[in-house]
Amino acid sequence: MAAAARRRPGLPVAPYASEAAAEAALDVTGGPGGLWVVEERIDVARSVSIQVETGPGGTKALFSGEMRTVDGAFTGYLSPLPAPAARVAATLEAWGHALGGLLAARGYAGPFGLDTMVTPDGEVFAGESNVRRTATTTPRAMVARLAARSGAGDPAWATGKVRAPAPYPFAAAVERLHRERLAYDPVRGEGIVLYTGPPPDGLTRRYAAIAGDHAGVARYEELLRAARASAPGGSTARSGPPGSRTG
Repeated sequence: MAAAARRRPGLPVAPYASEAAAEAALDVTGGPGGLWVVEERIDVARSVSIQVETGPGGTKALFSGEMRTVDGAFTGYLSPLPAPAARVAATLEAWGHALGGLLAARGYAGPFGLDTMVTPDGEVFAGESNVRRTATTTPRAMVARLAARSGAGDPAWATGKVRAPAPYPFAAAVERLHRERLAYDPVRGEGIVLYTGPPPDGLTRRYAAIAGDHAGVARYEELLRAARASAPGGSTARSGPPGSRTG
């Protein structure tokens, strides 16, 4: 997938003015004798992943979803795979089981994740594997626990970040969610859950949106963003929850 090599003649030099300029810029980083990892550039339409567990008893797929990214940086997750990406689910499971068997044969037992990229024409490329418990497993465990308590089955869920117009203590942020009728309701088995500790900037909090389907999740996120864009004490979300389930 990658090879360590020095630069080779004819290597594209954009955005540099010339090949000499590109050489000079690269030498600052790696030095004249440095080694470089050369990888094919892939046009990515979607970034999807699967979380798997393996061990002596076999390999089991836990869940899959689409990674939300901005300029290549992870910003959130949507599970299960939305319709445009759902057709790669079988490929993800096959690759996950193959890698799980390889890891188990070498003595590893535990969770791991496999990240892949889907091109605009539907071709799937493996990106990396994190052989550990990944960040998405924590909100997934929370969603599964809440769903089991409410009898909501296996809901759709998404994670992301939302920025408030003013700092709120955690209790005040939760109270505002309740006032806006967006807070997670254990009877309906859907809503917004704030999680993790105080935001470093005092404004941006991580959330999980839980609903019966992707449309319900999208509506909760839309209402949440609209509410956080309003002035403190406002009621942008008067329309209430999406109502993707009946209570």
